[in-house]
Amino acid sequence: MDRALKLPPGIPLLLLAALAFPYFVHLGRSALWDTNETYYAETPREMLETGDYVSPMFNYQPRTQKPPLTYWLVLLGYWAAGIGELGVRLPGAIAVAATILLVFAAARLFFSTQAALLAAAIVATTPRVFMLARKLPIDALLLFWLTGTAYFLMRALKNGSRRDWWLAYLFAGFGFLTKGPVAWVIPGLCFLAWSLWMRRCKPGTAHPLTGLLILALVVAPWYVVIYMRHGWTYIADFFLRDNIARFTAQNVGGWNIGPSRGFFYYAPVLLGDFFPWSLVAAAALACLWSERKSIRTEHALPFIFPLLWCATVFLFFSISRNKQEYYIAPAYPLLAVLMAGVADRLFVRARDNLRSLRRYWTVACLLVAAVFLAMSALSPLILPDFIPDGPPVLHYAPAVILACAAAVLLRLAARRRVLGSMVAITATLWLVSLLAAAVYLPAVEKLRPVKDLCREIEARAKPGDEIGYYRLAVPSMLFYLRRPIFSASNEDIMAHQFEGETRVFCIMGERDYGYFTGPRNLSLVVLSRHPQLPTQIRAILDRKGPSAEDLLLVSNRPDPGSGGRDARETR
Repeated sequence: MDRALKLPPGIPLLLLAALAFPYFVHLGRSALWDTNETYYAETPREMLETGDYVSPMFNYQPRTQKPPLTYWLVLLGYWAAGIGELGVRLPGAIAVAATILLVFAAARLFFSTQAALLAAAIVATTPRVFMLARKLPIDALLLFWLTGTAYFLMRALKNGSRRDWWLAYLFAGFGFLTKGPVAWVIPGLCFLAWSLWMRRCKPGTAHPLTGLLILALVVAPWYVVIYMRHGWTYIADFFLRDNIARFTAQNVGGWNIGPSRGFFYYAPVLLGDFFPWSLVAAAALACLWSERKSIRTEHALPFIFPLLWCATVFLFFSISRNKQEYYIAPAYPLLAVLMAGVADRLFVRARDNLRSLRRYWTVACLLVAAVFLAMSALSPLILPDFIPDGPPVLHYAPAVILACAAAVLLRLAARRRVLGSMVAITATLWLVSLLAAAVYLPAVEKLRPVKDLCREIEARAKPGDEIGYYRLAVPSMLFYLRRPIFSASNEDIMAHQFEGETRVFCIMGERDYGYFTGPRNLSLVVLSRHPQLPTQIRAILDRKGPSAEDLLLVSNRPDPGSGGRDARETR
C-alpha cells in the first residue's frame, strides 16, 4: 500500500537539484546542433561583433523571425562562460531548471510535497524537455515563461491576489519578447476556457488595464526602437510571415516556413516525446474521468485548469498548418502537475472506494515495463551505428539498465505499488539522461564533423575565398568560421560557382560530389572526408542510406600545400 512520505527539511531541495543535474553535465562539450541552435548562437555573436544589440542579424543579414530576448540572454551566457557552446546553452538549461521549480511550486500549492516532487520528477525526466534544455534555448525559455504564466494564473485564481495577476502578465510579456504572440494566445485561450467552464466570465477580475500596461512596458520599447531604425522590416516579417503565415500556410511569397502536417500529427508526438509518462498520463486521465462527478467546484482549479491548459496547447498547435514536434512542449509541465495531483488524490489520500482505480495505473506501468524490455533488446542493435568505435560496454549498458528497470516495474506493478513504480520509472529515466549527457553525447561527436571541417577550412582559406555548403543544413559553419558563408541548393548555380575564378570551399554529401564530378564533369578536390551521424531510421537500418553517407569538404582548386596528397581524391 502506498503511503505519504515524511521528508526532513531540505531533502526536497536536494532532490530537485539532483533532478536538474543531468541538464548541466557536459553542457558545452558537444558542438552546435545544425538546427535552430545555431541561430541563437550566431546572432548574439554578431551582436558582439557589430556592437548592435537591437537589430538581430544572421550571416550578417537581418534576422527578422524572432524577438530579441533569447539573443540577449545568450549574450549573458557568453559573458558568464565565454563565446562557445556552454554560453549558448546555459540560459536554456537554467530556464528548464527553473521550470522544474515552478512545477514543484504549482503542485505543492494544491497538493502535497510528495505530489510536488512527483510532478517535478515527471517534467525533469521528459525526453523532449531534456532535449530543449541542451539544444534549443528559445523554446526552453518559452517553456519557462509559459509555465510561470500558468503558475501565477493558478495562484491568482485561487487567492485573487493582484500581485499574482501582475506576475502572470509579466511572464507573458517576457514570453512575447521571446517568441511572440503565442505567449499571450495560449494563456488567453486557457483563461477563456476556464471562465466558460466555471460559467463566470468577469474580465474585470483579471485586471486587464493593468495587465495591458505591464505587457506594453515589457514589449513595446524594443518594437519602437526597431521601427525607428528599420521601419516595418523586422515587424512586418515577424508578424506576417513568422506567425500568421506559419499558422495558416506552408509558403508565402516564396519564403519557406517549414513542413505542413496533418491535424493528428501531435498524437504520436505526445506519445513519443512524453514517453513513458504519456502512458501513465492516459491512466491519470482515465482516473480523472472516473472521478469527474466527485470533483466539485472547489476541486476544479487544481484538476480542470491544467487539463484545459494542456488541451489549449494541443488543439491550438494541431490547428496550425505548420507543425514542429517541440511546439506542444508547454503542455508537459501542467500535464505533470495534473498527473501528480491525481496520484496524490487516489493513492496518498485515497478512500477505500477509490482504490479500484489502481488498475489503470497498474496497466500503464506494465506497458512501460514491456516497452523498456523492447528497448533493451533493440539498443545493442542500434547503438553501434552511433558509437562504432566505442567499447562494448557502451553498446550494452542501456540494455542492462532497461532490462533491470522492466523487472523492477513488473514486480512493483504486480504488487500494485503504484507510487513505487513511478519512482522506479523516474530513477531509470534520470540515470539514462545522466549517461546520455556524461557519456553518449560526447561519444557521438566523432560523427558530427562540421566543427573539425571548419578548423580545416580556417587553416586553408584566404580572405577572398568563398565558403559554404550545398544541399545540407550546416549553418554552424558561420559560428565556427566567423565569416559570411553561402548556402546553395541549385546544381546549376553551384556548378557555375565551382567554374568561377574564385576558390571555393564547400561541404557536401558524397552523392552530390559524385554528381558534380560525374555528369557535370567538374574537376573537384576532396580535401577531407568524414562519416556522419545517422539521423533517419532508414539510415540506421541501412548504413548505405542517404543520411549515412560521408560528409566531404571539396574545393575547385588543389591545396597548394598538399604536395599532391589530394590528387587521389580528384576526379
